[in-house]
Amino acid sequence: MNMPTKEYVLSIAHGVPVPNLIRSIQRGIITLDELKRIQLAPEKLEVIEQKLRAEEDQLWAKACQSGEAADFFSYLTIYPNGLFAEPCRQALISGEEHFWKGILDSGSVPLLEQYLKFYEPLGGAHIYECQEMIQDPDWVQVKKQPTLVNIEAYQQANPGKHHIEIAQMLDAITDDIDWQKALHTDDTPAFQAYLAAHPQGKFKALAQERIDAAAGHDEFVANMNNDLKNADEIQKAVTSKIISWEDVIKVYGAERAQAIQNFVGRNIQPNPNIPVALTKDSTEVYFWGTPSSGKTCALGSILCGAMNNYYLEPQQCQGYHYMTQLRNVFDSHNKYCSLPPSTIVNVIQEMVFTIIDEKKKRHRATFIDIAGEIFRSIYYNMNHMFLDQEHKETLAHVMKFLHDNSNPKIHFFVVEYGAESNQWEDIYMRDYLQACSLYIKDNKILNNSSGVYVLVTKCDKMHCPDEMIVDNAEQYVQKNLSSFYKNLQDACNDACINDFKVIPFSIGEVFAGKICSYDDSFIDDVIDVLIAKTPALKKNNFLRM
Repeated sequence: MNMPTKEYVLSIAHGVPVPNLIRSIQRGIITLDELKRIQLAPEKLEVIEQKLRAEEDQLWAKACQSGEAADFFSYLTIYPNGLFAEPCRQALISGEEHFWKGILDSGSVPLLEQYLKFYEPLGGAHIYECQEMIQDPDWVQVKKQPTLVNIEAYQQANPGKHHIEIAQMLDAITDDIDWQKALHTDDTPAFQAYLAAHPQGKFKALAQERIDAAAGHDEFVANMNNDLKNADEIQKAVTSKIISWEDVIKVYGAERAQAIQNFVGRNIQPNPNIPVALTKDSTEVYFWGTPSSGKTCALGSILCGAMNNYYLEPQQCQGYHYMTQLRNVFDSHNKYCSLPPSTIVNVIQEMVFTIIDEKKKRHRATFIDIAGEIFRSIYYNMNHMFLDQEHKETLAHVMKFLHDNSNPKIHFFVVEYGAESNQWEDIYMRDYLQACSLYIKDNKILNNSSGVYVLVTKCDKMHCPDEMIVDNAEQYVQKNLSSFYKNLQDACNDACINDFKVIPFSIGEVFAGKICSYDDSFIDDVIDVLIAKTPALKKNNFLRM
């Protein structure tokens, strides 16, 4: 049934019942002002105005609650001069994009016509598009459901129309299809073909990633062959399809590749609180080491060896949890171990324990793990460079402990074999070691110490007969870290320390940066030093803090 025209309704309005006139106003066929202009009977106008006024609040509330363009248009059609007419117009103007999206999604031709009626005088942003959609409602349906079937049907019925938009729709559809084909083929030519067909496709970045990954395959494998990639980097490279597990097996062998695949980084949590004072009646064993020297790994290995080969009783102390975590890193029952992270800047860990030797005598020691950044603090201090408050406080704490003569002391300086030319913040490791040893000598830090030892880690890289490894380690330090060695030697002479020597050490062969094939054969030499330098406790010698 066709809707009556405005002219027809106005021509018969004088004889039309009031409810029918109200419905015509609500349907947008006529307006109240138009009824006034044809001089409708005053009593009819009064009734119509009362009815419309009663419904105005309700209709405005509905529009505000729904936020739909249809409800705002409906209100404005019935009440062009209503109480809320101006807020309604402002809402439509400010929310044009929002309302247009709703109209577009609905595909309603009456709503499109209302959009055009309201926004065309205002120069709306979608006037041309709206006019096209009113003239071509089939296109509205295609835009709502842009499937291949709908697009092809429209093209057959309307050849040449909307050819640019259709090309974009088809590209979006084929984009997904071609990407799935590329993923299924999974090689560089397939991803290159996808990019050629869809230079601006939505998977453009992923396709380029796959191409770049394939290009970097040989370089990554070469770096693995030189052991320049960490386990987590290898895992990520496999996930990103830069390499495959078959590539990893070819480089490391099946057993080690499995260890890399199973690798999970250690989350060792040192106690962030620096101890106020160190435990009394215990030999203090200081572990010094620049970043990446292997100091933390050496500590864990020594603690584990003491537990397995002797009998180690951990004591309550500031670093108890850290000590527990470290000694559990290495397990003689597991061939491969994940290595712990480096010690953070402001950490000084106190680890107190008792070792029971083969004669059942008890020896108490306090391992003190000094963060590698203490070397930078000393270097900066000696060269009058800026040192922030955190580093100043950490250095002051370490010096306070070192100058306290309450307990005897021994020192292990951990250096990595072959790493003297490694740089940290553009400064060679040998320079840090030289500055630290000179600082120790000048400040007489070795007073009240009974032994100083240079622990050369990664000695498995020397590739020499076992009987030559001690001499080779000592020759390495004297040749490549000569100033460091000489300063420590002079400091020992000044402090009347007769026990200064180089000890080779290894936790086993490290591969993939963060995994080692555990070897505890070097631990005994360190344990022997600990037992020899820590006096046996007398009976009833209780731990004092």
